[in-house]
Amino acid sequence: MRHLLCALIAAFALAGCEQLHVESIPTGEVIACDPAFAGWWQVESEAADDDDDEPMHLHVDADCMHWVSVETDSAGEREREELSEKMRFEFRKVDDDAYLAVSDRDPGESGKREVGDGHVLLRYVVRTDRIDLFEGDPRREAHRIADGLVSGKVETGSHANCGADGKCSVNTMISGDGDAIAAWLKRFDPIDRAFLELRRVDTQQQAQLDALLKTPPADGKPKPHE
Repeated sequence: MRHLLCALIAAFALAGCEQLHVESIPTGEVIACDPAFAGWWQVESEAADDDDDEPMHLHVDADCMHWVSVETDSAGEREREELSEKMRFEFRKVDDDAYLAVSDRDPGESGKREVGDGHVLLRYVVRTDRIDLFEGDPRREAHRIADGLVSGKVETGSHANCGADGKCSVNTMISGDGDAIAAWLKRFDPIDRAFLELRRVDTQQQAQLDALLKTPPADGKPKPHE
């Protein structure tokens, strides 16, 4: 799940991950909560190098206020994380496409930012038993910025190697207000790269995971949804 952890569940983010951000959430239909997300999901990454990673599940409350991840290690131990304590999840619909925007909540006194500046924007398609999510390519959008086709900025982790052997980290920000981001989406359809699948769990697994949510966390402090 390394790719997933870098771009979506940023509470576990790893250094060196490439990301595409947008400065603003695109102008469109505001959806308070898409009910299709409610419940338990098996998270499956589309990245080829994530096949052997340990299982991860995601739970979304019916009102979309609480997002909880559950990661299972090789010994079968499960660790949960209340993602919505650190991140904000917002839905938009632009024309016929649905998007999920993930951004930081106020980092507070710690100053720690989980997602980074702006928003990670994911397009999603609801199927019968799964939700497919798509991301944008930060390198492709960096070229569009360089060509003057879109406004934004690009940061690289290794200026000396970028463009020579590809061993660099490219982070791209598409800038502008909500109208500008919506225009970028409509013109280029840039959120098109398979990212991950959320697959509904069976009833037995759901019962096990529900029991985990009802168990007090290790620090003894109940979470808001408990």
